[in-house]
Amino acid sequence: MNFKPSHCGYMVKEKDNSLIYRPNGSGDYLFLFFPVGMYLTTAGQEILLRKHACIFYAPQDYQRFHGCPAFVNSYVHFTAEKDYMEGLNIPFGQPFYPGNYEILNHLVLEIQREHISSSAHSDILAALALQKLLLLSSRHFSVQCGAELANNEVRQQIEQLRLEMLTNYAYPWTMQELADRAAMSRSRFYACYKEFFGAAPKAELLETRMAEAKLILTNKAITVQEAALKCGFENLSHFTRYYKKYYGVPPRGGKEVR
Repeated sequence: MNFKPSHCGYMVKEKDNSLIYRPNGSGDYLFLFFPVGMYLTTAGQEILLRKHACIFYAPQDYQRFHGCPAFVNSYVHFTAEKDYMEGLNIPFGQPFYPGNYEILNHLVLEIQREHISSSAHSDILAALALQKLLLLSSRHFSVQCGAELANNEVRQQIEQLRLEMLTNYAYPWTMQELADRAAMSRSRFYACYKEFFGAAPKAELLETRMAEAKLILTNKAITVQEAALKCGFENLSHFTRYYKKYYGVPPRGGKEVR
């Protein structure tokens, strides 16, 4: 592959609040690493980047970023084959926060050293360091996509369990059984469930049981105790307490409970 750095800098400090504005891009590919917070304009909006942000630009991409107020960055301008760059699936103009940012930043230093070196094979070594930077950056997005896919699979599994739980609301569900069926620890299952649905499983189950109890008790042929059992409550006093908490009045059936 034809990789060639054309201009690079490692941890370069500019004047505070310095502005880089290239409305028509820089004419080459660009990798940037910001060890400090920076203001970046993307999709027509200015956002504040956290420290350790990275970003790639394609040759014609709009670029506008400035200090906050400090301006420190590492960068590599480079040429590469368009098909290869597109195959990396790195989104251009989109800031990202890789866990291996220190490695990426150090690769910029390696590229800079070889780029200005007159030693044998320096151009090849600079190209290899650049290729490694690109591949590690691409891996970040591959891992991210894999995590999102896995997350979707987990969500589908928990959604199925949730549907079964709320459909069979009278069953004596426990957190341990739900977690075991999802092949998770109780704490992880609880965290995932709450993240996906915004409520705890026990709270959703209780809400469903209360709604069903209220509907059941419109049938005046049903006693309070029968309604409680139909909704999964073996303890009548627990049922009465929850019902009053939800609806402000105690449950009333159509037949006297003896």
